[in-house]
Amino acid sequence: MSSNALGLNFMRVPILTNLSPAKIYNLASVKGIKVIGRDFYNSERLICQIAGKHTVRAIFKSENSLLCPVSNLWGLGALSAISIQISNDKGNTFSNTMSINVVIDLP
Repeated sequence: MSSNALGLNFMRVPILTNLSPAKIYNLASVKGIKVIGRDFYNSERLICQIAGKHTVRAIFKSENSLLCPVSNLWGLGALSAISIQISNDKGNTFSNTMSINVVIDLP
């Protein structure tokens, strides 16, 4: 967190650099998505936005790492990729978007 000349505190917009897993093969088996980046703040306002519509509270690990808990991705419908964005201020501003490819095994 930084402050300006007026003494007002502001949070930097997070920057995402990597997601894990890189690919999802079984939606039902994913319990969380590890997000690597910078400028994550440990607060109750730290959230993950998944697929542009589902918001969950992020689990802070460090300024450079957090976890987006995902209990069940089936509710997202048929997707070829899942987008992730992070917000330090409960959705007022969001990070860049990163995506995880969903690999569908066809018989």
